[in-house]
Amino acid sequence: MGFSDQVKKITDNWLIIILIIGVFLFMNAGSMFTTMSSKSSLGGYAQESDFGRGVGSSYAPSYNPDFAPEVKDRMITKSSNLGIETERGKFISTEAQMKSSVNLANGFILSENVYTNNPDNDASHAYKTGNYQVKVDSTKYESVLAQLKQIGNVKTFSENSADITGTYSNIETELAAEKSRLDNYKSMMSTQNYVLADKLTLTDKIFDQERRVKYLEDSKNNVNQQVDYSTISITLNEKPSEFLNLVWVKWTDLVRNFVNSINALISTISWLLPWAIAGGIIWLIVSMFRKKFG
Repeated sequence: MGFSDQVKKITDNWLIIILIIGVFLFMNAGSMFTTMSSKSSLGGYAQESDFGRGVGSSYAPSYNPDFAPEVKDRMITKSSNLGIETERGKFISTEAQMKSSVNLANGFILSENVYTNNPDNDASHAYKTGNYQVKVDSTKYESVLAQLKQIGNVKTFSENSADITGTYSNIETELAAEKSRLDNYKSMMSTQNYVLADKLTLTDKIFDQERRVKYLEDSKNNVNQQVDYSTISITLNEKPSEFLNLVWVKWTDLVRNFVNSINALISTISWLLPWAIAGGIIWLIVSMFRKKFG
């Protein structure tokens, strides 16, 4: 077979040749990836996976708020929103009653925002509104809530309960695992000799792990506080004046209304006049026809 025939044969089968080259490249790429992923870190004394999360990783715990039905002692959080209206002029005294109820229960007022409403810019019609966020011991939550409902007219009320047992259980499990990993890092540091670069890297790992353990401990304490203390959000409104937005009509408004009425009357007359003239003409024609042929 001559050279020209071989070239023609290759040209006729170009698709098969391209497929063979593609398979060859794909197999080589897979072997290269396997070689790269098998490379160890820290001078060969530990794989990266041995250290869990590296420096700079996210500190958000990876737990899910599961139901955790196996736990008998449930952890329940409670919160409520309470809207109260007080009589006009009694806002200050009602606010004092609210604060007294919270203080007697050893509760805490976390935030307080009181402002004056004056919609019509008349000082005699102004009224106050206050927003408060209160934390009370969960064992005293019901009694404090009952007292607060007595200080004024309850306009709105909503309550929410949430079971966070699964969240707490998962935090505890992950915290125990992260503490065990931290102990392993510290044991490696004290029982083995490493070159300086490897020792610095392991030190960073220990620092990162200590931060993660601290984060999980704070998360656990936060969940405990949500259970130990219930939240009551209070809105205290002073009843607005009955004369709010009640003002005498202005002279200019009277004149404007009179002119608008006259304009409307003229427009109506101008619209009806042609029809009245047409009706009159028709009536005259009919009358003349009756006289002539009647």
